[in-house]
Amino acid sequence: MDIDRYLACFRSDFEFYLLEIDWADYTGNGTIDEYWGLALEEEFHIAMFNAVSSIELTLSGNSEFTWSGDPTGNALALPRTFDLKVYTNGGVNGYCASGSALFICRQDSEGEWYIWQWWDQSST
Repeated sequence: MDIDRYLACFRSDFEFYLLEIDWADYTGNGTIDEYWGLALEEEFHIAMFNAVSSIELTLSGNSEFTWSGDPTGNALALPRTFDLKVYTNGGVNGYCASGSALFICRQDSEGEWYIWQWWDQSST
């Protein structure tokens, strides 16, 4: 629950792609958003980190492949399943979510890998 460590996984061009059922006007500009960027990702996670007592996240999977959607040809796609548990009230109550995600990762100018795009592929 360290926002700085969490945000270090992304760069300024980060995009989180939502399931169609979750499309909404998250930015408040009157346009339905199919994805959001780093600023909203940070805002949502600061609020969550401040409101919960603990978070458990398990990612599963080890496959990767070159992602054809990157014009540089250098991005890797990492399909993963996840199990997320968010606890409130000192771990007494909480919320659970599980599903699938596709992480598109690429290197920055310093050679560090980061999550460029995160596609929610969970079933609704």
